[in-house]
Amino acid sequence: MRNLLIVQSLALFRTRFHHAANSVYGTVACNVPASHIHTTVSSHAQYPGLVSTEWLAEAMGTRKTPDGRPFRVLDATRIGMETGKAHIPGSHHIDIHQLSNKDSSYHFTAPTPANFAEYVGKTLGVDNDTHVVLYEGKVKVMTAPRMWWMFRLFNHDAVSVLDGGLQQWVAENRTVTEIPTPVPEAVEFKVTERREDLFKSYEDVLQNVKDPKFQIMDSRLVEWYDGSQPSVYEGINLGIMKMATNIPFPNVLVDDGSDKFRSPADLRALFKSNGIDLSRPLTSSCYVGITASILALGAFHAGKEDVAVYDGSWEEYSQKGPEDSMNLYTYEKEP
Repeated sequence: MRNLLIVQSLALFRTRFHHAANSVYGTVACNVPASHIHTTVSSHAQYPGLVSTEWLAEAMGTRKTPDGRPFRVLDATRIGMETGKAHIPGSHHIDIHQLSNKDSSYHFTAPTPANFAEYVGKTLGVDNDTHVVLYEGKVKVMTAPRMWWMFRLFNHDAVSVLDGGLQQWVAENRTVTEIPTPVPEAVEFKVTERREDLFKSYEDVLQNVKDPKFQIMDSRLVEWYDGSQPSVYEGINLGIMKMATNIPFPNVLVDDGSDKFRSPADLRALFKSNGIDLSRPLTSSCYVGITASILALGAFHAGKEDVAVYDGSWEEYSQKGPEDSMNLYTYEKEP
């Protein structure tokens, strides 16, 4: 039922193909214009949040990215890689369920550094020198930005999302295959520390209610919280944090049915028109931290590198937060 509700809520999302990953070599400088955008961690902005299909095709053709770093393409489709489905040659599936904290009471919260390192190194063959390129093949951009945020959370900046995903790749008649990719060789991935500037806990958000230090944006579609539709996730209350600005995540995408993100200039205008000041600290939230990462990637593409994600998001806050800090709604099914 939960998956059905998600599909119904995503009416503007078209079905696509699947999967990605390849070992080659490369790195790239970030060319995102970001005048007047303030960030506290500019030393991290060495890689673009988005790469084009042309960029990936060239890298696969030459077996290296511009600066010679190895890279691997990973399909982040949430439901997993389906046997026999078309995918980008050499790709592997990165499973969000394997990169969620199994001891948490909430959906899809970030894993421990040790669990993250074990999975990406031993299962995906990604080490600290690998440039990771993520895409999806089932629905519009959804989980790939979450994985992008997670790699950066664990201090791996060499990570990008394929702009337009498999849908764009196929539309351009680029090569796909149904041949399963061989299991990659296990390698060591080291995590020394987590980037706390990209992570917000319930305690951080609660303190912000009492003493506002950062802006909060909520990426959910209005019908996901205002009572006009039942909750996407069973058992989660309908509502929104009063201090949050609602920017539905499809707004950062080009309105042409594609998965492509809007231009940096358009994104800066979008955030400004919604009262978001990109020169100030900013945190993104949603139901469970997934679509929140889409807004974080959009802000990154606009030049703001240090947008945090509230990991527990509305699922956690609705259960713990002060009632007077929320607008709660009730879904009443029409007779």
